[in-house]
Amino acid sequence: MPVSSLEEALPDASETALPMEEETSDVAPEELELLTFNLEDEEYAVDIGVIQEITKLTEITLIPRIQSYIRGIITLRGNVIPVFDMRARLGLAPFVNEPKSRFIICTTENGMVAMLVDRVNDVVRLMRRHLEPTPAGVAAVDAGFIKNIARHESRLLILLDIEKTLQIN
Repeated sequence: MPVSSLEEALPDASETALPMEEETSDVAPEELELLTFNLEDEEYAVDIGVIQEITKLTEITLIPRIQSYIRGIITLRGNVIPVFDMRARLGLAPFVNEPKSRFIICTTENGMVAMLVDRVNDVVRLMRRHLEPTPAGVAAVDAGFIKNIARHESRLLILLDIEKTLQIN
């Protein structure tokens, strides 16, 4: 699905609500729905259930003396939202603003957060059995940022643990 139509394709919160009997179940669904995006040449994915929306970049207000991976804050529909530079958070090369760069607005336990990413790709569905454990010794794994690796068609996806990745230390 092209990025231009992806913003329209994301369901609103009322469409993603689970039926009552599934909310109390401890059994995880077999199929995952993931939003994929790029940082440098690698493709990452997050559970679409935490995605509020995808927006084009706007002006970021800088905040002094904050963590290096927090770019600053934005205001979106009256909400002040911290912006996580995902490249800095994962120890990658510095972010370069490109025409396809986007904010992915996520809802976490601590409120709304914006992820600054190079490009949003698409939404993929894959079966839980296609998840593979992360290789030992990878720095982002040791920090708890990476949940799993998944193969989808010819793509290798790095699944992020949003709650840990978007936590301000």
